[in-house]
Amino acid sequence: PVTITTNAATELTCKNIFPVYFANLTVKKVVENSPGNGTNDTAPTDDIFNFTVTISNYGPNVDLNKGITAVYTYSDNTKETKVINLTHDKLQFKLKAGDYVNLNLPACSYTIAETGMESTVHSGDTLADHYTTSYTVNGNVGTDGGTYQLASGANHTVIFTNTYKQHMATLTIRQSGMRTESGIYQVWNSANVLIATVMIVII
Repeated sequence: PVTITTNAATELTCKNIFPVYFANLTVKKVVENSPGNGTNDTAPTDDIFNFTVTISNYGPNVDLNKGITAVYTYSDNTKETKVINLTHDKLQFKLKAGDYVNLNLPACSYTIAETGMESTVHSGDTLADHYTTSYTVNGNVGTDGGTYQLASGANHTVIFTNTYKQHMATLTIRQSGMRTESGIYQVWNSANVLIATVMIVII
């Protein structure tokens, strides 16, 4: 209670503190094959893709020492809650095809990038060796190095799509035991479709 005394000056100060509001960032991973790929040239199901989100312009009262809460939903619809620690305002996480993660971020600016892959099939290779990468932010095409604004209470959905490239191989045909005749060879694929006819000419 405030007591107001007769003939005395009374000063009342009201202070409003704007609370810290948080927002939600959902990152989804989609993997598809190039239209021309055959059944023997499909993306491995266990490739793991690495992501980095860098945040900035968040309120000075935000304490990130406890990390960011992340709720993962995996391709089999199971869920898992983890805490992702930040290093220099960067948080890093991993997703497989069909996975997505919900990140509870403060209102902030952010950039997001797919930074590499881990693969048992393509061990030691880079992401660009086997995939082309594109992404959208709330349905709009994302740009490399683009900065996005996540307002208080906002929900952003980022979808990363990796397209498995068409892989080429080398087939060597050697002809032996024929002195004068030329050899004609046909190459068929697993779908029983003729893809090449090769003639080796004896000169």
